[in-house]
Amino acid sequence: MKKPQQPKDIDHDSYFRQSFETPSAVASLIRMLVSPEIVAALDLENLKALPVAHFDPDVGKRTPDLLFQCPCNTGGSVVTILMEHKSGPNHLIALQILRYVLLLHEPYDRKYLLPST
Repeated sequence: MKKPQQPKDIDHDSYFRQSFETPSAVASLIRMLVSPEIVAALDLENLKALPVAHFDPDVGKRTPDLLFQCPCNTGGSVVTILMEHKSGPNHLIALQILRYVLLLHEPYDRKYLLPST
């Protein structure tokens, strides 16, 4: 018989992902946390979730919790929103986020920056 789940047994990552998996929930969070000038520049009605599965296979389980893409109201530009939850302190979080950002840029680097052969 399985014991009842205690508060300390909660899977915080799953709870975070489920709470913010919809674009409308993320749009609400952005409206609360981001300056009104930036919110005004974003087309939050067209915010869409991106799969995290396209990351480098070598990364394995090290993928961001959630990814979203939002067009700008000024036209042409797109903002990628990377969300990462931590259940406790992590002094290497900046390096982890940097790795994600670099992985997100790789397809663009290959397409636009590398010389054609």
